Amino acid sequence: MLPPISSHGSRGARRSLLNVVTALLLGGAACPVWAWSTLHDWATVVATQIKDRQPLPVLSAYGVGLDMTDAYAVQKLVVQGLALRAKVAGYKAGLTRPKGQVQFKVQEPVTGVVFRENILRGSPVLLRREFKQLTIAPGLGFVLRAKVSAPLTDPAQTAALIAAVLPVIDFSNFDFEQPRVVTGTDLVAGNTATARLLVGKPFADSRPATLDGLLVELSREGVVVDRGRGVNVMGGQRQALMWLINRLLAHGWELPAGALLVTGGLSDPVPATPGEYSAHFWDHGTLEFRIRP
Repeated sequence: MLPPISSHGSRGARRSLLNVVTALLLGGAACPVWAWSTLHDWATVVATQIKDRQPLPVLSAYGVGLDMTDAYAVQKLVVQGLALRAKVAGYKAGLTRPKGQVQFKVQEPVTGVVFRENILRGSPVLLRREFKQLTIAPGLGFVLRAKVSAPLTDPAQTAALIAAVLPVIDFSNFDFEQPRVVTGTDLVAGNTATARLLVGKPFADSRPATLDGLLVELSREGVVVDRGRGVNVMGGQRQALMWLINRLLAHGWELPAGALLVTGGLSDPVPATPGEYSAHFWDHGTLEFRIRP
């Protein structure tokens, strides 16, 4: 087992954490990783790096033979540890676009957890020095009207479950120790690199056709840098929402009334650079934010 880890250690102590992991792996190369390590150990490593705002560990680079089931088990342990001080507000889908799935070598999107303390409103300012590999992805968030406890069999079933639909900006921080070798299991274990989530006011019109046809334009300093449509996510928002609900239930998460479910970016994530940004959800309002160095 790894030694106890403090979430308030010095920079040197935080760096030594990964040195310990490396030493254990190299020193025990003659025996399988699982001979000394457990999913709890790896969850401790990931949670510590998140709390200390350090680069996420690439577990696969340490020889950890995690499959996707193991990765989600690590994610749940990480979330449970972090939830001791932060409440879970909802969940999100990631890698909903083909480009991301190819990059991280996965066959379908992945899911992650959103904490209440990471939800932003208004016109926030984010600092690049705090999120070194920040990306921006406009999307849609769905607030549950009632608890969901059984899988859905038809996308039309989602209509009765939704209390409100909101415009959102998903800020992810793909800050990994070895970014070139990150896999889908590494991303899942690191809670899909979730950083912040900007949430706007509910849409007045949330009919399926309206949401699928919705156009969003992301602009920086008045220049459009990206566009996306609601239908871009898994062929439609109702299908995407059903997929997300069913996957979350399969992973053992509770979906209470009031939970926020984000179906994924309407286009590929855009790298964040300093400047003034606006995401215009045509006929449904605008979200504004600023990125500073």
